[in-house]
Parts: sequence; C-alpha cells; structure tokens
Amino acid sequence: PVQVIGPAPGLNPDVFLNAINKDGTAVGDEGGTLPLVSTSGGTSRHIAVGVDARLTSIGSDNTRFGGESNLGGLGSMVGTVFDQADTLIFQDLVQGIVWDAEGDIAVGAQDGYAAYWVRVDGLYEVHFVEEFGVPLLGELLAIDHRGAQVAGGYLQDGRAIVVDTDNDRWSDVEKMADLAPGTLSAIVGVDVEGDQISFAAAGSDLSSWDISATFSKYPPVPGPGLLVVPPLIFAGLFSLRSRVSRRGAALTSTRAS
Repeated sequence: PVQVIGPAPGLNPDVFLNAINKDGTAVGDEGGTLPLVSTSGGTSRHIAVGVDARLTSIGSDNTRFGGESNLGGLGSMVGTVFDQADTLIFQDLVQGIVWDAEGDIAVGAQDGYAAYWVRVDGLYEVHFVEEFGVPLLGELLAIDHRGAQVAGGYLQDGRAIVVDTDNDRWSDVEKMADLAPGTLSAIVGVDVEGDQISFAAAGSDLSSWDISATFSKYPPVPGPGLLVVPPLIFAGLFSLRSRVSRRGAALTSTRAS
C-alpha cells in the first residue's frame, strides 16, 4: 500500500481515488472538494483550482484529467478537464460531469443527457447521443485509452450502449451480442487493440460481463481507431462471459459465443 495524503501511519478517510492509468497514476479527491493526483511512487498533490472539484478520470499519458467542478462557486457541478500542468482547460457551463477523458475527447453527461466533448482548436464542443435527432438521457462512462475513440455507457431507458465518437454513431450492445433485453445495465470499460474490441459491462442483476469481438477495418485507413463502430461490431464474433453472480449467491461463471 502507498500512503496518499498525510504522514504515516495516519490515514485520511476523506480521500477517494476514482481512476488509475497504466502508469499507476491515480486521481480522485479529498473530501469531495479538493482534486487529487497521486503517483505509484507515493507523490501526491492537490490541483489548485479555486473552487470545489473532484477528478474521476486520467488519460493514458497523464496529460488529461477529467471530472467535475463547481461553476463559479454557485453550487452547480459541471464537466471539467485539466491538463498535465494542472491548468483548467475546460469547464462546461451546464450541469454535468466528465467520467473519462483521453486525448482531446471527454465523455460523460450534460444536464442528464449522454454526452461527449471533442476539443477543436482549443475549445471543447459538446455532442449528444441522439435518436431521430433527439438527445437521450443517460451517461457515457468510459472511453478507449488506445486512441480508438470508442466510448461506452448507458441510456436511462435501460440500454447499454457503445459510441463511435469519431462518427457520431452508437449501438445497443444487447442487440449486437444477441442478449435478452435487460441483461446489461451499462458499459463501464472499453479497450481496442488491433482487430480486437472488448467491453466491460455491468449486468442488471449485479453480475459483471466481459464482451469481446474481432472486426475488420474498412475501408483501410492509417493510424489507430475504428471508422464506424456499428457495422464493425455487427460483423464481429462475440465472446461473452458472466464473471460474477449477483450478491448473496454462490459465484458462478457462464459462457456463450
């Protein structure tokens, strides 16, 4: 264990670490008001922002920290992104939160709607998950940290979804994986490597799921990432595994492909 804040052997019960990256750098908050960054070597610091804030995500290269902050001290928590110099580079004007951030993309919710922000020319532009042009209530909780621009989350109507933020396309994971409606509640993790795409999902019955597929990129393009998520995933061969059963029951594992 690594002490985060305060001299050993004392511990601060008000410290929460909410996310960690491959380098072992973790982010969180102290008391829900002081954003906190802590390295695996035991170095910790607060981000001085001047208002109450908390961090919920960290990018793979330690250059983006996402979370929420109090807009102007007025009590409304809004989506927020800091850079590696602890500078606030984005503070939304509408109530919401950034749940994950990588590169120039942040995902989360704005005013209750599933949303993501894309940084263009230094400014963050908001995009909504829409159906027939209507924004949908929900949240995006995770984005791939290898540059694929694929995010995951849920809609308030019960659908677990994945989103191709590069093309403003999204899909219902239960339909793609041929699962019964209501099986999944949310996509909480996304990972793309080569021709493999994997999702960590939460089940409606408190189970946990691994969902993976192979795909082909078409037409061929240079660089990492997917062109269009829906047809790529539909073409994949899914492997599903329920990892943990609901609380109070014996641990079980089932598999279907």
